[in-house]
Amino acid sequence: MIMGSLVDVTALWQVCVIAVVGGVGIVALFSLGIVGMNVFTVRRTGSAAVLGLAAACVCFLLSLAAVVLGVWVMLDK
Repeated sequence: MIMGSLVDVTALWQVCVIAVVGGVGIVALFSLGIVGMNVFTVRRTGSAAVLGLAAACVCFLLSLAAVVLGVWVMLDK
């Protein structure tokens, strides 16, 4: 049990889980943005194209916001 006295294992697990969920979440969100742009470029007209473009813009903005938040948190410490 030397590791338990040197490292806060609970905090370490929390950081690992949040890092994995955040990393996968941002990548999935960006991927949905790419899919939305594909729908927009293939359809070009109609409600599907507008919905694809809107979804892509929202996904890209949320991805950018997550990256900016991460940089801000790291630089704030």
